[in-house]
Amino acid sequence: MVGFVAAAVAVVLALSLERDDTRSYPPPPASLPPAAQPANPGSTGPAPGFDVVRIGEKGDAVIAGHAMPKAEMVIRDGERLLGRTVADGRGEWVFVPELPMAPGPHHLGLVAINPTGATVAAANPVILVVPEAGSEPAYAVKPLAEGGARLLSGASVGEGGLSIDILDRETKGRIFIGGRAPAGGAVQVYGDNRFLGRAVADEEGTWRVRPKAVAPATRALRADLVDERGRVKARVEAPYEAEVETAAGTAPMAVTGGNVVLRIGRKLGDGDSGTTVIYKAGGQKRDPAPVLPGQVTQPAAK
Repeated sequence: MVGFVAAAVAVVLALSLERDDTRSYPPPPASLPPAAQPANPGSTGPAPGFDVVRIGEKGDAVIAGHAMPKAEMVIRDGERLLGRTVADGRGEWVFVPELPMAPGPHHLGLVAINPTGATVAAANPVILVVPEAGSEPAYAVKPLAEGGARLLSGASVGEGGLSIDILDRETKGRIFIGGRAPAGGAVQVYGDNRFLGRAVADEEGTWRVRPKAVAPATRALRADLVDERGRVKARVEAPYEAEVETAAGTAPMAVTGGNVVLRIGRKLGDGDSGTTVIYKAGGQKRDPAPVLPGQVTQPAAK
């Protein structure tokens, strides 16, 4: 499925970026509503979801995902219908909106109308932020049902292939730190040189750590990409925000002149609220050579 979607996205995106920029933008939603609930909670069948969201420099979008084979997909931008498409025999679908996405925040929702007649909503919508033309890359974030969030699109990883992309905090205390690394790569995460956890990047090249606790006075997060002997191959650092005041459900706020590019407040299904902080360019690259205080140097247990 990944190969098909990647190929389809590459072709469609290449075509879409050749369009002129004379079309009008559809109006963006005024705010980010809570995540959509399943249209029929008692229905059966696989839940649909977003896998790929890509935005070109002129706002042209390519959106792809998965669902039950032959299901009709209904894609919405907030309360506005963005369009419809049909999943193929393998449950893969690709959608290209006719108009470019307007600059600003968007809340992409998805409902599948299965061949059985059942309707099932995606449990994880996508929060999309489109910048003014050429100012920044577009950022697409997918909250995860198990907590935290995944960055679907944003700044390139750069040299070393390691990044800290997301700090996700929930008011009930859970914290998730995530980023990108070469698939299968071991990543060790620190807060002010205190070891917070270890993760292995999945086949899509993303990693995530859920620390048991992070000291409120922590000022910096660090991620080390290590080899099988525990030696550091790449290192990045990002600021830690102990207090976040963005109200859940409000539009993202762009932050200029620093390492943080966006703060996104959102509501969670259990009445909790959370804030996702997205780091510009995946954090700042650091010299991997020094052995820092608190650094775990022994190989990871197998």
